[in-house]
Amino acid sequence: MKENIKSVFKRLLIPFIIACLIGLIYNIISIMLTASSVMIYYPLQMWQNSNELLSLIYPVFSTIPFCWILYYERKNGYLYFVSTRTSVKKYLINHYICGAFMAFACMFFISFSGLLLSLFIIQPQFVEATNEILTGSLWGGMQIETPLLYGFLLSLWRGYISILMYTFGYLISLISNHLFVILTGGFIYSILENFATALLNCPAYSLCTSFEPNRIDFTSVPLSPSVSIIIGPTILLLVCCCVLLPYYIIQEKKENGTLENKN
Repeated sequence: MKENIKSVFKRLLIPFIIACLIGLIYNIISIMLTASSVMIYYPLQMWQNSNELLSLIYPVFSTIPFCWILYYERKNGYLYFVSTRTSVKKYLINHYICGAFMAFACMFFISFSGLLLSLFIIQPQFVEATNEILTGSLWGGMQIETPLLYGFLLSLWRGYISILMYTFGYLISLISNHLFVILTGGFIYSILENFATALLNCPAYSLCTSFEPNRIDFTSVPLSPSVSIIIGPTILLLVCCCVLLPYYIIQEKKENGTLENKN
């Protein structure tokens, strides 16, 4: 098990580093642009405003660096080579664990590094301080009083969402033979889900809102912010567990049955 995880970890390490560097560069550019053009009323605002684009494209960081490798392992017969040494099922589980950890670490790094840049390094040009609690926001008091703690907890939460999005991409990579679908499936799902919740007049329950809760005002939302941000990720988890995973299992059984009949 350790050897399998080390092998996958080595192959994913370079894409992980590249993704982290791209995320860091994005943070620097977006925060500097925000700092030079937006009036800042409380410490976290610069970080939150700079995350608007990230809340849309974050699936790219969760899937593209980590899901491509399984596609090529299936395509070039590497999984058959694995089957001669160990159980393919165990290898796939170990592969998933390693990829999920790196997807979590990548998103946490991108999110938390942006927080540190906005709080301690990049200074805004236009500031008008306020001590008022943010009503209609997730943990509004914490955002004003302890912004570092709020940002740390939100970064952990974003890491969890990244794991779910990676899971979606990983299952797609087990099912699909099209690399484009594998790499963009999570992003397309997020866009369609965000569009659907907007049409249904419930944007508070979208994945984008779960990723960046301050994008909307929760004052008129029936559920509390803490509950609302759970709905989008829960639906994605159900899609993975109740749709994609059963489909893969059924597909795998059919392929195994076909091979047995030929033999």
